[in-house]
Amino acid sequence: MESHALILRRVGAALLAYFALHLFSMVFDYATDTTHSFSVDLLSLVLSLLLLQGHLGAARWIAFFTSARLAATALGVVALPLVMVWLPEVRSELALDATWVWGAGAVALNVAFDVWRLRERSDAPVEDARAVTRRGSIRGAIYWGAGLCIVVTLLGGTLFGLVYAAYRRHLPR
Repeated sequence: MESHALILRRVGAALLAYFALHLFSMVFDYATDTTHSFSVDLLSLVLSLLLLQGHLGAARWIAFFTSARLAATALGVVALPLVMVWLPEVRSELALDATWVWGAGAVALNVAFDVWRLRERSDAPVEDARAVTRRGSIRGAIYWGAGLCIVVTLLGGTLFGLVYAAYRRHLPR
C-alpha cells in the first residue's frame, strides 16, 4: 500500500502541471489577442507546493475547493439551458461555434482532473494519516465545499432573480 506522502506528492505534481498549463494558456490567449483578461491561480501554486512536501492540511483545503468547483460546474451545466430558455435575449447573443466545443472540452478535462484529485486524496492512507493527526476528514471537507457552493449559488441566484424581475417590471413595454 502506498504511503500518504507519495499520494500527496503525486497530486501536488499534477496540480503544479495544471497550474503551468493554465499559465501557458493564459499567455497564449493574451499573445494571440484572444482575450484581454487573465488570472493566475496562485492558490493552486501554493497548495501544490505544500502537497509536494506532504502537507495534510493542504490536502483538506484542496478537497474543499475542488468539491466547490465541481458543484459550481454541475450547477452551471444544469443552469445554462434553463437560462437560455428563460431569457431569450441571452439565447440570441450566444452563437454555437468552435468556441463552445473548446469550452466544453475544457470543462470536461477540468471535471476529470477534479474527480481524480478527490479520489486520490480520499484514499485510505491519506485518511488514516489525517486520523492520526486528529484533524477533520477529507470527506467532510468535500461535503462542506460542495454544500457551501450550492447554498451560496442558490441564494445568490434567488437574489439576482428577484432584482432582475423587479427591473423588468419597470421597463417600458
